[in-house]
Amino acid sequence: MRQHHATLARVVVVHQPIAVTRAEDEPNRLRGHAAALQRWAEAGADLVMGGHIHLPYVMPAQSLARPLWVVQAGTAVSSRVRDGSPNSVNLLRWGTDTAPGCCRIEQWDYDADDRAFRLAEVSEVRPDRAWLRVRVGRIVFLLFRFFLSFDLESAASSEVRQDA
Repeated sequence: MRQHHATLARVVVVHQPIAVTRAEDEPNRLRGHAAALQRWAEAGADLVMGGHIHLPYVMPAQSLARPLWVVQAGTAVSSRVRDGSPNSVNLLRWGTDTAPGCCRIEQWDYDADDRAFRLAEVSEVRPDRAWLRVRVGRIVFLLFRFFLSFDLESAASSEVRQDA
């Protein structure tokens, strides 16, 4: 993911939820969810979209190498709605549809009276691109130090051999 251009949104899509808001949904989380979140954050993911529990929400994932948001889907067209939540869909807007560097997540709920989906909630998240520049810069710096020290050690050992 890190190799993709910084202007692109980096989205991971899974069926099971990666993080939950209710204790009763904990058994439904993706197997290995904690390790997966860590790896996806390290790889540069911005959002992890999930489903399965038919409950829409957006929340930040906690304790990761960089900011990452969980976007959970509701029930789009099935009658299996949850806890009185109407049918809903999420719409992600990125790029020309939003402010630079902002991801707009729109939750559209179905209005049975109007027989149409209506905008119900908007969440805006700003993926952190600074971490990428810092990490890449640090890697380049560390490689530079490694090669510099390697060259100095090589030069020093060849000088010692020449002096012997």
